[in-house]
Amino acid sequence: MCLRHVGLAVLAATLVVSVAGCGPKMKKVSDIVTIAEGAPPGPNSGVIKTPFGTVVVDGQPGYRAAQGLLKAAHKRTGWNVTYLIMTSHHADHSLGNEVFRKAEIISTAAARKAFRTKLAAEHKMLSDRLKLPGLKGIEYAPPTMSFEKSMTLHAGWPKRKQVEIRMLEMPHGAAPGNLVVYLPQEKVLFAGDLLTGGVFPYMGNADVSEWARALDRIEKIDARLVVPGHGRSGGKQLLVWETRKLLADLCAAVAKARKSSVPAEQARKAVKLPGYEKWPACRELLPLAVERLWDQKLPKIEPGPRPKVKKTARPAKKESGAGSSGGN
Repeated sequence: MCLRHVGLAVLAATLVVSVAGCGPKMKKVSDIVTIAEGAPPGPNSGVIKTPFGTVVVDGQPGYRAAQGLLKAAHKRTGWNVTYLIMTSHHADHSLGNEVFRKAEIISTAAARKAFRTKLAAEHKMLSDRLKLPGLKGIEYAPPTMSFEKSMTLHAGWPKRKQVEIRMLEMPHGAAPGNLVVYLPQEKVLFAGDLLTGGVFPYMGNADVSEWARALDRIEKIDARLVVPGHGRSGGKQLLVWETRKLLADLCAAVAKARKSSVPAEQARKAVKLPGYEKWPACRELLPLAVERLWDQKLPKIEPGPRPKVKKTARPAKKESGAGSSGGN
């Protein structure tokens, strides 16, 4: 990763770390599933209650936020966290892993490799150059379990009490080895950074052609509620359409700049994306997206008309932000 990419990757992590101190908001979806919503552009996490313990999806971007999530998860379920699932290696989804050191940490093999090769550079920049508080002394906690293609947890016994948790490796979209977490009994999908939720995505590792393929696969999953890596949760159709439209508009803007023979460095600063300026993190992360896509073969993406969707079932209860301490 070149220094410019490191700096922009750090900027992305800085954005989410800066809003992580207040702790995620807990929204109960069912007796089994709770969404831990980060304040945009901060990341979302998931808390899944099973008879074998609590399963957490994405552990927040830093120690304090992860402690708050851990405490809230224990309060919600009454169980210790036995598994932590990483939807990607990105710092905003994994710098809090050390708080869950007593749990098994699961990712794809590709995400585990990226964690071990890319995270150190991002963390060093955060700690040494920006000197952000709370990041000194962070211990990397890489995945302890990894898989390729798919993995399923059958948590609970006897069978009628089991909670089935499927992890599906997706094409390299937002990051190498990104995965989604699907609960078929609940029809809830945690999509990670593959869906935007109205927050401009970090695209420092993105492959836009593969991302389009990943969206096609997500469309085929029978989910009533989808939780993106950042931003609002909702129905699958609308979230997929919004993400596909963003990718289409971004590809069109980059293609237009390339045809005008504008140098890449100038394009980073000059390309604008009307309609997305109010999305959290757009101003900071759009230049990186332009640079990342500049030399890629841009696919033709057709988002189609905005879907008419029914209102998604709302979470049953909203709680205050999580506290700042807790034990696994």
